Amino acid sequence: MQEAYINAHSMAEVKELLAVGPIPYLIPLNAIDEMLDYKRFLALIDPRPGPQQSRPMTSVEFDMEWLSRQLYSVRQGNPASVTVGMRRMEMQLIAHKTPVKGTPLSFNLNIWPTVGGTMNLDIHQIVRWAIADLSSSSVSSNLESFACTKVQPAWRIILEPELDRPRYFKPAA
Repeated sequence: MQEAYINAHSMAEVKELLAVGPIPYLIPLNAIDEMLDYKRFLALIDPRPGPQQSRPMTSVEFDMEWLSRQLYSVRQGNPASVTVGMRRMEMQLIAHKTPVKGTPLSFNLNIWPTVGGTMNLDIHQIVRWAIADLSSSSVSSNLESFACTKVQPAWRIILEPELDRPRYFKPAA
């Protein structure tokens, strides 16, 4: 069933699958572990204590329909450029539109560099597409983040798009 969601070719196929049942292993959403895949690919820990310095970053906002259209369009031209991680993220965002009990409607996740995986590259690529296709704004922030808001468009990513991975490491606990 997991592969059916990941390999669906259109939003219509995804909606048909959602009618059958929730996306396995993606619901309920444990935002930090599932959304950004930190359970499989651990975030790198910052050995230096203390707060990070604010830097100029780019903020993009998009809705689920835009992301699905974008991934579908890119997949038509070059199927290999849409990674399994991008498809997993798309399924997470679709699943979040109809959350189960206990799933937060709004959240803000810090984005950390990781040991392996493609999630950081995937997020940065989505931001580059959004900058080219939608509007973006400059913000000052000391952390890169991925957020879900209650207002439309529902998704916001703040990062430095010229980098392939986040600049800041996860603070030591």
